Amino acid sequence: METETDLQRRRELAASLGYTLREDVSTLFNVKDSTEEAWRKRGKAPAPYVVAGNAILYETAGLAESLKADVRVRANVTKGVL
Repeated sequence: METETDLQRRRELAASLGYTLREDVSTLFNVKDSTEEAWRKRGKAPAPYVVAGNAILYETAGLAESLKADVRVRANVTKGVL
């Protein structure tokens, strides 16, 4: 079983190469690991990724682009007017 120290080390190594761990992508998008896996299997991953051994690493820059592409601006609504 992976310790918190091991996970932190993997996270630091991935970040130094411009990648984000699959576990962190699930957390970032607030989805279960199974949802993130389904996205990949359907070709709907939020960013390009690589498989390195048993690890799945997402390009951090791609994740940032994906999030920016989904930015929504709140419309000003006058009270009482729909």
